[in-house]
Amino acid sequence: MNGEGFRYDLIQPVVQIAIMDHTLFPEHRRFLTKYQLRDDEGFVYSDKLEFIVMDLTAMDEANQNEEDQGLLEWAEAFNANDWNTVDRISNDGVQEAVKTMSMIMSTPSERQKI
Repeated sequence: MNGEGFRYDLIQPVVQIAIMDHTLFPEHRRFLTKYQLRDDEGFVYSDKLEFIVMDLTAMDEANQNEEDQGLLEWAEAFNANDWNTVDRISNDGVQEAVKTMSMIMSTPSERQKI
């Protein structure tokens, strides 16, 4: 710091993502919701802090944009009961995550075969 103080405008955004198997607010049931901190009058505390909640029980509420972004495929992966179900998902990001998880969950001798 060179006497100018801290440059808050250079802070990178912080995003917290919660993937839930229940509806957080039943009166506001949505597949994907973004929240910000605001005061009583609606003034946003900071645009650098955001909370995203994906409700896996509200996949039927997804809009076309969320579907186009592949978010339903991610939700299907999180809801899957077995690896075969996940393997059938054609989303490249999901498949990359599956490879990474397989590596993490494998034993050292299994990793050497990959």
